[in-house]
Amino acid sequence: MFKIAKRKNIKRLNNVSLCTIMRDEIYNPAGGIEDFIHSTLPYVEQAVIVDTGSVDSTWDKLQEFQQQYTHLRVFQKKFNNFADMRNYALSFVTTKMVLILDADERLTARDFKRLAKIINTNPDAIGFKLRTYCIYKDKSEDYEVEGHHPRLFKIQEGMEYRVGKECYGEYLYLDNKCVSQKPNGNVSTNVKIKHFCLGTAADDMKVDNWYELIKNKGLMNIAPSTVFGFSKWTEFNPRRNLFR
Repeated sequence: MFKIAKRKNIKRLNNVSLCTIMRDEIYNPAGGIEDFIHSTLPYVEQAVIVDTGSVDSTWDKLQEFQQQYTHLRVFQKKFNNFADMRNYALSFVTTKMVLILDADERLTARDFKRLAKIINTNPDAIGFKLRTYCIYKDKSEDYEVEGHHPRLFKIQEGMEYRVGKECYGEYLYLDNKCVSQKPNGNVSTNVKIKHFCLGTAADDMKVDNWYELIKNKGLMNIAPSTVFGFSKWTEFNPRRNLFR
């Protein structure tokens, strides 16, 4: 089993909550839920994690971690769609800002330190631009994307996620205006969220065997771990250990 690197000079993001939804995340290419908790929670003031219907031991682990990290709050809600799940998680956030991460995504200690400095020097900014760096087991498949919704932003009245055209996607709105692509007041950070994957073949399998089911409302509550091929797209990506 890989070893989580020791953290030094931790720089916490003041008045920022981690806000995450997850399902069946004991194992994933980024190292699973345990790695996610230990490499992320020390850097935020609060954390809200919603389990959306895991049938593995994710929920049990979350309750254990809640005892270890007193600033973590965990909840359960049956999966409906990604927008509703995001909104439910946001409803428990009490800090000024929120950081949206998924369980197979990571920021390094250096990333958190840079974000803390950028936030402090831009107190009036609404959002902070973070790109997503998709890291595959095969380096030749890596690529960067802008991201389909803001990842670090201020909580504001009239803000909510809505279901996207694909049915299973989600987009952030403020006062009925979509701010997912170019939110006003966004500050560039040059910080990249590391999203760990196995390869395009595994991604295609996930889309075909899981996301395609989500499009059918009658199948939305099927847990991903029960779907054919789940173990193939959740294998550990060894390149995770290069970004600690």
